Amino acid sequence: MKKSFYTKVPHSYMEYIGNLAVETLGLEYGEEKELYYVKLSDNLCSDLTIACKCTIAKDQKRIQLNKIEANQVRHMVADMSCLGKSSDLRLMLHTKKILTALSDEEINGIKNLIGSAILDSEVKGGLRWPIGKDSSGGRYAVIGVWHTTAKSYGNPSIRFKLRHADRFDFRSSTGEVSWETSLKMPGIVSQLRKQTIDEKLVLKMLEDNLKLIWDHCLSDGSSS
Repeated sequence: MKKSFYTKVPHSYMEYIGNLAVETLGLEYGEEKELYYVKLSDNLCSDLTIACKCTIAKDQKRIQLNKIEANQVRHMVADMSCLGKSSDLRLMLHTKKILTALSDEEINGIKNLIGSAILDSEVKGGLRWPIGKDSSGGRYAVIGVWHTTAKSYGNPSIRFKLRHADRFDFRSSTGEVSWETSLKMPGIVSQLRKQTIDEKLVLKMLEDNLKLIWDHCLSDGSSS
C-alpha cells in the first residue's frame, strides 16, 4: 500500500506554535527570512539536483545567488501515526552539501540562469524566465522554484521553523502553496558532529525533544 505524508498545516496551527514557542517555552525569536530556491538539473549528472538559495537584491527587482547546494540526502525517515492527536509526526535525519568545487564556467552558467529570473507575484513560485532563458549552455535547466517566507524561534538545543512556501515544478507544470512547521534539533546535531559521540546523551536529548513534541505540538491547542 502506497502512503503519503502531507506536511501542510492550517494557519491556525502556525499561530499556535508561534505562541507556544514564545509564551510557554520561552524561545528567542529569530529574524524573518524571505528566500527563493531555484532547482536545477545537470545534464552531465542526471542523479544530481542543484538547489540555488537566493535572496532579493537591494533594488527589489531581481534575485541574487547566495548559496549553491546539492540535493538533500535522507539517511533516516520515520513516519509515525500519533493516536489521540490531531497531527502525525515525521522524524528525519538528513544532510546537504554546499557545492564549492565548481569551475568558473559552471558558476557563471548558474549565475546567468539566476540573473535571467523575473520576479512575478502572479505566477506560482514567484519567478518566471523569458522564453529560452530557463536553460544555460545545454547543461543546466530550471526544473523548479520555491518562494518561502519563514520565522524561527529557538535556543541552542531546539529551533522551531514556521514557513509559508509557494512552489512550482516545471517538469509537471504543477504548483502548491502551503503552511509548514518543523522542529530542528541543533543540540543533537552538534553532538553527532563530535569525534566521540556520547550515545546515552544523544538518546536522552532525543527523548526530551520527542516528549516536548508529544505534549505540545501535535494539536492546535484548541482542546487544551
